[in-house]
Amino acid sequence: MGLLLSLVVIIVIGKCLGRFYARKWWQGLKVKVQYDRPEAMQDTEIEILEVLVNTSRLYLPYIYLKYDVSRNGEPINSRSGVFSLLFKQKVTRHIAYRCRRRGCYDIGKAYVVFKGIFLEDTLEYKVPQRSRLIVYPKLVDVSGVPIYCFMTEGDNIHNPRILEDRLAFRDIREYTDTDAMNRINWLATARTDEFMVNTYDDMRRASVRIVLELPDSCFEECEILQETDIYIAASIYVDMLRNKVPVSFVSNGLDAYTKGLVCLPERSDIGYEKEVLESFARIGKLAKDGVADTRLEEGLMMHTTLILISQVGDLGKGLTSSVFELVERGYKLLWIVVAGNRDTVSVDEAYNKIRKYGWDGRVQIYVW
Repeated sequence: MGLLLSLVVIIVIGKCLGRFYARKWWQGLKVKVQYDRPEAMQDTEIEILEVLVNTSRLYLPYIYLKYDVSRNGEPINSRSGVFSLLFKQKVTRHIAYRCRRRGCYDIGKAYVVFKGIFLEDTLEYKVPQRSRLIVYPKLVDVSGVPIYCFMTEGDNIHNPRILEDRLAFRDIREYTDTDAMNRINWLATARTDEFMVNTYDDMRRASVRIVLELPDSCFEECEILQETDIYIAASIYVDMLRNKVPVSFVSNGLDAYTKGLVCLPERSDIGYEKEVLESFARIGKLAKDGVADTRLEEGLMMHTTLILISQVGDLGKGLTSSVFELVERGYKLLWIVVAGNRDTVSVDEAYNKIRKYGWDGRVQIYVW
């Protein structure tokens, strides 16, 4: 009889304790899941910090933590881990994570699951999180791409004083016998006791417009080729910025968050590099044909060199056709043809199209 009574008491205490835990277990629990840094380059390793703090006096023997991770606004996976917390205890775990793909990664919500003091319940507590990691696309070696020699070929050789922009002051230099008297800066001359003249930016300064046409998802190697296109475009853009060449960018890619076209205005300063790489990281789906064409000619000048990065495809579709319409009007084009591993005809096809349309002098092909 005494044994039975003891058993009943234990069961009643257990039930009461279980109900108490069900109401109170989460109240002293603090959860934080975050990346250890806000940005990283592709193929580098970072850490995800999982922090659980039990500020109450309850013992939490089994806490199951899971959280959702999204890339460019779309869920990609759910990570998880198991914790055991004593009262007034803080536990921090460092989870190694390799950034294998470019993009913006968000941790938006964490779920804490408690199995109960006797591991017989399933109680869930949701904790909002705000942590973002921007993984910049990897930069590839573009030193072999004939960008600069193609830009300076032929029509970029001219007398800069004929085509200088008098509103774009650059510097002051010493007077030479080939300078006109009206170019003398008399204030600078008075300070230095030497004749000094103003210099201005060239109206025909070399500039580049990168045109990125990503392939649609209708063939086997599409995703690999899309990423390769982005790597090439980002690498050329950064190389131009580091060499202070004015460069702009037009693409048929959409920003994963704003849903607008990823098109960048002309810039030539190195301080713009991170903003550029973030724009490339956020490229998601593709715009419909023709949407990006209107952005191609904005601010375009006749001395601008076009760099088209695409597969061969059909010259009658997408940005490629608009680029070659500009070639017909006299623009110079460096066409970087990105060929797949099983692609055996696209390079010959590209050269044949150039010969067919008579663009041998204005188009140079580089095969990637």
